[in-house]
Amino acid sequence: MSEAVFWGITLACMSMTVTGGVGVAKRAWMRRAGVPEPWLTRTFQSRSNFDLAGLLERFDQGRMLRIDGLMRKTSHFIKWFITLYTAQFLMIAETAANASLVRALVIFVGGALTYRANHRISTLFYGSDARVLDGRLGRANVITVRTLSVLHTLFLNGFAMVYVYAAIVQEHQKLLIMYVYLPIAIGDAMGEIVGSSFGKQNIRVWGVGEINRKSWVGTAAVFFGSLLPLLAVVAVAGLDSPWVVLALVMSLSTTVVELITPRGMDSLSLPVTNLLTAYLFYSHFIGA
Repeated sequence: MSEAVFWGITLACMSMTVTGGVGVAKRAWMRRAGVPEPWLTRTFQSRSNFDLAGLLERFDQGRMLRIDGLMRKTSHFIKWFITLYTAQFLMIAETAANASLVRALVIFVGGALTYRANHRISTLFYGSDARVLDGRLGRANVITVRTLSVLHTLFLNGFAMVYVYAAIVQEHQKLLIMYVYLPIAIGDAMGEIVGSSFGKQNIRVWGVGEINRKSWVGTAAVFFGSLLPLLAVVAVAGLDSPWVVLALVMSLSTTVVELITPRGMDSLSLPVTNLLTAYLFYSHFIGA
């Protein structure tokens, strides 16, 4: 367990560094794009008096959407890459699951303690992750996501490790981890990056934020952003045709769940659904 605590705290520190660093880049981009004060400063604060309507009267919403999407999901992608790399190459499955729980708890507690803070430490927990278009609810959305991330890792450590991974042969455990989390790490990120850059935000969805919309272009990007990395895994690992079918199933599942889940809630719905989908397919068509 001490190894898992070490890796969990290390991953949490890496994640906070990425969140803060990309947050600094986001602020610089917004300044160059002409976002006026006091909105620029308040974007990176607790936003109790944030006037989103006033900002959008002076600054193009589409451009703000692109800055939000590109910066937030760049941070998301880097953090998932670090987490998946360490899980794949530096830890066994059980240690990775425990480390993920420690990481989620550290980040949640830090975010909760700095929720209303406006100093530099709070940037480490909210810098790149609080969307401008969430307005006053920017940090509320982030803390919601992180609460659900703790629940997801509890599910992973409880039900998944006891009932799911125990039923999978050891040489396939890390492959299943890739099948569960690559669509979240890459597919979900590509959905927002491509959707915010090229899509028309005409799908109204529920979520914690003042403006909550998705696009069909972004939805298509989720599918292909999930499928192509999984097919790369198939090619590199020399897997046979059932794994190709599983890649298609996982990509479709990720796309549907991401589309119908309220914004921010997919930090729980996606990993749980993906894990169960991968396990059921594996147990019937690969490991049978």
